[in-house]
Amino acid sequence: MARPGIAPPATLPAYRGGCSLKKLFLSHFSGDATEVFHLADELRLRGIVPWVDKQGGFLVGDANADEARRAIRNDCLGCLLYATPKVFDRPFIAAVEIPAAITQHRSDPTYILFAVPRALRFAELEARSRSAFGFNFADHHCIPVDDAALESGLARVAREVLEKVACGHHPRKADQIRLQFSTREVLPSTDDELLTIDGCSAYGTQNPTRWVNLVSALQDVKAVIAKVHGRPRIIVEGSKHNTSAFLFGRVFQSFELAIRQTPTEYWASTGPATAPHVQVAEEVRGSDALIVTVASRFKNLREDAVLAANETQPSLLEFRPACSPLELEAYTTRGFVSAIYAELDRVVAKVRPSRLHLFMAAPQAVAMQLGQKFAGMPPTYIYDWNGASYEPGRLVPAGVL
Repeated sequence: MARPGIAPPATLPAYRGGCSLKKLFLSHFSGDATEVFHLADELRLRGIVPWVDKQGGFLVGDANADEARRAIRNDCLGCLLYATPKVFDRPFIAAVEIPAAITQHRSDPTYILFAVPRALRFAELEARSRSAFGFNFADHHCIPVDDAALESGLARVAREVLEKVACGHHPRKADQIRLQFSTREVLPSTDDELLTIDGCSAYGTQNPTRWVNLVSALQDVKAVIAKVHGRPRIIVEGSKHNTSAFLFGRVFQSFELAIRQTPTEYWASTGPATAPHVQVAEEVRGSDALIVTVASRFKNLREDAVLAANETQPSLLEFRPACSPLELEAYTTRGFVSAIYAELDRVVAKVRPSRLHLFMAAPQAVAMQLGQKFAGMPPTYIYDWNGASYEPGRLVPAGVL
């Protein structure tokens, strides 16, 4: 039996044959691989799993033609043609991939066909696809991109693919949905997982653009979920950093969350709360920066936090156990988060900082629920501990995301 205040693992109705686990086949000319791999990353950030050779597609030793037909038929929910001029001249695409996708679409109308015209007008796409495939891809979902805004164009393609999949492939409104959101490692999916959001690329490099892309992608996921399902209860799975858990809470601020905290426990973001006994230390100084440290056990974050934030004379606000390490569960986590935010709100009103630096040594449910309360806070830099030091802070903007 589940402990009080902890939601048991929910049993959700399976989507059509577990289609949420299926992939999107990316048919492309090998010379366009760099752009297609970028598109694949944008799709992963939005919960769509791409099937693309050398990235989870063909393996050494595969009989490629048979494997492509099998994947298109059994593993994929649709096919996206990255339609550059050279794609129509590739025998494998014309003889194997596209005929298999067309056959699957004709036998299953929910099988989605996309075209991404690149350096092609729609009239050219129609003429060349009719000539090469005997089929007009221009009659299906077409999302063009151009050189002037290639990266933003690929992000727009991924966003529109997500919407088409959510609205056309899984149109049934649900009161609760299950998402995997992972930034450490992607875990095996469950049959009722609607989306598998793979944010690992945001942590594979110190390039801040990757983090910005993750913020934007989560906003896209939220918008599509709201459009299709309204405000369902979201069951959140996955292996993630505290930074990304906080970001998820910021984006999904208005949703009820059930956060998988242990293999058997889901901690709900709403419900009765009991505040644990916490010691609060406050130092107001001259800078317009505020460092906030949150520890559920006896880890001293102060010295490392001040070093990582690299601010001159910042104000500090510290939360740590008063007597013994906090043995948090769902009830006490909600109380802990509410107590933190109440004190933080008071200090922010007094200090009026232009930016916050947040350091957490606490369960991911604390980070996610605290993120839900931060819509009224200034821009906040969040830090992850890598085992030896804090990594550079990742910026979460102010306001409603």
